Amino acid sequence: MPNTEEKYLLQMYKKETGVTDIVMRDVAVWAEQRGWKMPKPVTAVELLARRLARAAREETRKDAKSGMTYHANHAYKAPRDGATTTYWVDIDENAPKPKMYRSAKNRGEQMKQIVSDAAVDPKTLYMEPRQTSRRTDSATVGFGPDVGGGLTIHRKKGKAR
Repeated sequence: MPNTEEKYLLQMYKKETGVTDIVMRDVAVWAEQRGWKMPKPVTAVELLARRLARAAREETRKDAKSGMTYHANHAYKAPRDGATTTYWVDIDENAPKPKMYRSAKNRGEQMKQIVSDAAVDPKTLYMEPRQTSRRTDSATVGFGPDVGGGLTIHRKKGKAR
């Protein structure tokens, strides 16, 4: 979630420039020109660590028995040196149940946030009527249950929640 100062900065940029479709790099350049304290640049070690985490996150394997694909590496958070650190564990290397539980809980929270952000209605996304009601022209903004990226929202049978 963005910092309150960063939210303020975005609003000030839009107010001052009149731009509604913003490019974050443009906002950063604009802020730097106005003396905004710039963050510390990412080091080569931090950049490589991000790439390694992406590679671990993307690694999949196929179960020999079921034929189903699964994620090989799972992230979980735990304290280290007074800060929260992300650890990675390979599920095939006898990953302990408590670590896998932490990982599953974290993934569940991420998935809940994705669904919450989409505010899923059984027939469509709540974003559709909200976006349409804010428009001044008569165009309809349509969203279907396929939200892209291979993610499709399915309704459970029975009572709608």
